[in-house]
Amino acid sequence: MKKLILLLALVNVALAGFPTDRTGAIRAGMTSLSTPMVFTAADGISENETVTIIIQNPQKYMQFQTFTTSLTNISGTTDVAVTAYGKVLSNSAYVQIGSPVTISSAAVATFTATTPVNYNWLKLEYVAGAGAQHSHIATFDVKTANAYDIPANSGTLTISRATSGAVVVQTADNNADAATTYRAGGTGALTIGNAAGTTAIASSDWAIGATGIMTGMGAATFDGLVTATAGLSFATGSTVFWAKGGTPVAVATGTDTAPSAGARYWVEIELPHNATITGLSYLVGSVGGTDSVMVNLFNSAGTLAATSKKTGAAHGNIVGTAAEIQSVAFSAPYAAVAGKYFASVQFNGTTARFRTYLVPGSKYVASTAAGTYDTAVASITPGTTWTVSQGPIIATY
Repeated sequence: MKKLILLLALVNVALAGFPTDRTGAIRAGMTSLSTPMVFTAADGISENETVTIIIQNPQKYMQFQTFTTSLTNISGTTDVAVTAYGKVLSNSAYVQIGSPVTISSAAVATFTATTPVNYNWLKLEYVAGAGAQHSHIATFDVKTANAYDIPANSGTLTISRATSGAVVVQTADNNADAATTYRAGGTGALTIGNAAGTTAIASSDWAIGATGIMTGMGAATFDGLVTATAGLSFATGSTVFWAKGGTPVAVATGTDTAPSAGARYWVEIELPHNATITGLSYLVGSVGGTDSVMVNLFNSAGTLAATSKKTGAAHGNIVGTAAEIQSVAFSAPYAAVAGKYFASVQFNGTTARFRTYLVPGSKYVASTAAGTYDTAVASITPGTTWTVSQGPIIATY
């Protein structure tokens, strides 16, 4: 019996001088070794020797990998280069993960992948240098993290692919009625876009830009109520919208009104869709010429949005021919968003005449506001009432 024990001891001593490769596994759905590895002096490595630890890792998802290892010196000066690798297929070539680390003390070497890859085989390789040395593996561990997990400290979800193909996010169940819902927590914003933030949502033929502008959309069908808070823009939409009093049916429609110099006569006007407005067209009354006229467009709050006011002495256009519609351009075209506005005319004298809506009991808003013709155009207070013969017969164009 003593001879047998002595023989086994001699075998152990002999094997301690030879490199010993190890294998392990991470079961599907797991992120760490199924069985932790325990090392002894038998797991040694001497000068010019190579030891490898190979881990099977049959997973479904793209992963980040982290290796840690340390050595215990037995004799000589430890000088071991350690490199981490991974490969997808059994017959693939190993791809290096991170940068090699040379262990010359008891320090722990760490390797961390910066790009997620679905490696089904992992390897850590120890290569001892030429100098006289003998050490053994003290610790080894490997952890993986699925790329779709959200780290607790960043809140960023990354779904990656290897080198080609599309990334598809899809929910499904056995009866094919699964829905995919994207939500932002609390009061946070929900942002869907590319990494650069230049495109919010895009397909092969349409996109919603980072500023919310949609391009490339084809025909669309809406079955329910559509509310456009910022208006709808039509490529070929009209820019002619008459005030709420309607389109004149004759040159003598409404009241032939004499203006007060500098007063703003305004009326409610509705723009059904976004449009770039050149100016306003109003119906001249029984007297044209002589006086100058300006037109103004106010938003729903009564703040000036566009004006035809000019610089210099003239300030405006000479009133047009009697009993005709005169079109007066703004100082610059105005990109109007759909919604309620107020259109006004303003004269520098009392000679000319303009036509105003007459019918009592009208429900739209129309009135007048004091002003000075040759100064900056002030805001108006729209109110909620209609005043007879003060709202000009007017339209955008």
